[in-house]
Amino acid sequence: MHIKENYNFKEIDSLRSCSGHLKSLNWQSLANEAYDLVINLLPKQHKYAVAQEKNSIK
Repeated sequence: MHIKENYNFKEIDSLRSCSGHLKSLNWQSLANEAYDLVINLLPKQHKYAVAQEKNSIK
């Protein structure tokens, strides 16, 4: 899934964007789209939190 297809995606400028919950987590696709940094504001206890998220990005 392309990042721009995610819920509440907003492109701020050519270097920054924000998005709501990522329905289909694919870190490699974000890297392929030239994203260098992802800041996750969703608490790990939230019902939509990604299980084992820390391990999936290493």
